[in-house]
Amino acid sequence: MNPFKHCQHYCCWYGGKCCGCCKKGDEVEPLQPRIIEHYVMLKYLPKKGWCGVHQLMYHWTMHIDIHNFGYEDKYCYETQSLAEGALCQWDGEGDPLGWHRHLKTGRRRNLKTGEEWIQW
Repeated sequence: MNPFKHCQHYCCWYGGKCCGCCKKGDEVEPLQPRIIEHYVMLKYLPKKGWCGVHQLMYHWTMHIDIHNFGYEDKYCYETQSLAEGALCQWDGEGDPLGWHRHLKTGRRRNLKTGEEWIQW
């Protein structure tokens, strides 16, 4: 049974076969259960690999290109629903929606005003 039912692509969460959210029948590198247990939602994107929503102490993150040794990028979100909604809608092109901090580039956003700046 799949615990990640937040998105139409949830069936791709584990097992090595794609559910059809990318090309039918593509082989997908499965994640180990010790990695999966840290995410409330996972989705496979052909151009970004495994992406998942993870809770930190004071906010939520979307990890990009998750593998069995970590992840390659992340976006920060104020709430779980913002992070999950962004992952559901994102196709891997450009930036996902609704984030307030992108650590790799140092970008930050004020979601109320739309202002964006760089702060390391």
